[in-house]
Amino acid sequence: MAPSRLLLDSHVFLWLLQEPQKIGKLTMASIISGGEACLSIVSIWELATKYSQKHLDFSPDQLLKAADSSRLTLLPLEAKHVVALPKIITSHGDPFDKMLLAQGLVESLPLVTADNVLLKSKYQTFDASQ
Repeated sequence: MAPSRLLLDSHVFLWLLQEPQKIGKLTMASIISGGEACLSIVSIWELATKYSQKHLDFSPDQLLKAADSSRLTLLPLEAKHVVALPKIITSHGDPFDKMLLAQGLVESLPLVTADNVLLKSKYQTFDASQ
């Protein structure tokens, strides 16, 4: 059973916009069923960086509008999330993913991802392919 509250990893948000067939049925049902699906401002930051490097076609403004039209709750970055960051011990080198894990930890939100390193970590995650 998919969680009723969840935090989308950046790539899962992009799948929602461009390739929803990559998202598993349980995950998609949880996103659209009226549960709370959150998108972190950290993901917008990460994707804005990719946009500025010409690795993504969506501008930050387009991403924010898409999140709003998808009825995602925008999760702000707060001091309590930054304070939790040193608690995140993982071999994953991506600082954006570490911050998403910290936010998930503080907010008791499982991170919905397809990243095997994150899925195998000790932190609360949910496989986006389910």
